[in-house]
Amino acid sequence: MRRHRGGGGLNGVELIQGEALVPWGELLAGTLISAVSAYLCIFLFLRLLNRIGMTPFVIYRLLLALLLFVTFGF
Repeated sequence: MRRHRGGGGLNGVELIQGEALVPWGELLAGTLISAVSAYLCIFLFLRLLNRIGMTPFVIYRLLLALLLFVTFGF
């Protein structure tokens, strides 16, 4: 069994150099859709934070911490 250093990068090089049929169009479309959706998610989340502030998230985290301490005992 070979050990790879660099993981996905080395696999990508092997795909490019190999003779296997790779659906490059689908890979590119998936990458672009992922990048656009990530950018849109971050943009909308930052806009939400500017509108409502951090208070709801702080309350949520404190309640979650309390629930975890009660459930698992610490």
